[in-house]
Amino acid sequence: MLRVILISSRDPRVHGWAKGECDWKLESGCPVNWTRRSFLISLTGLAGAALGCSFFSPTPITLDDFMTLSRGLTAQPLTSLSDTGQVYLQAFNASPPSAAALSRLYHKSGMWKQAPPASFAELEQSGIFSDPDTAKTADAVITCWYSGVYQTASGPAVATFHNALGWTTLGFTTAKSWCHGAWWEKPFVPGSAHG
Repeated sequence: MLRVILISSRDPRVHGWAKGECDWKLESGCPVNWTRRSFLISLTGLAGAALGCSFFSPTPITLDDFMTLSRGLTAQPLTSLSDTGQVYLQAFNASPPSAAALSRLYHKSGMWKQAPPASFAELEQSGIFSDPDTAKTADAVITCWYSGVYQTASGPAVATFHNALGWTTLGFTTAKSWCHGAWWEKPFVPGSAHG
């Protein structure tokens, strides 16, 4: 471990140095001479580098932004599905790389602009599907909405079954469920005569 000792020009042990000079002396005995100005510039650069990642990293997008992006990607109105959208957005934001990828997708798509892409074809022209990173994120968003399943740290989870776009966009059928007090199909019961 190296220890740095800073001796300033105000130190009474230092005589004959030009005012404003500092001596950085590493414990190993190797001196590094810098002026006060170069020291402050270096210190500012280090502080900027340490804080830079928070200043330049993409901020997580809001629920409204996510819903706007989702409407563009799915070409569906997604009315009354903001609760489901909140679940998906929280899942993306749970992982910093996923949150950053979602933010990059949102900004590259142009959905934040005053006049965002009005159709899926215009969204394609933004180049989000030609960039492998944003295409992967766009596919993940689309998969969430159509399947009702999202990824967590412990594996896939279901946000919705009945409201998954895979069912609601079909128009000629519905998800298997209770239908007026009876099952659409009789459920499997382990150990029964049918199982």
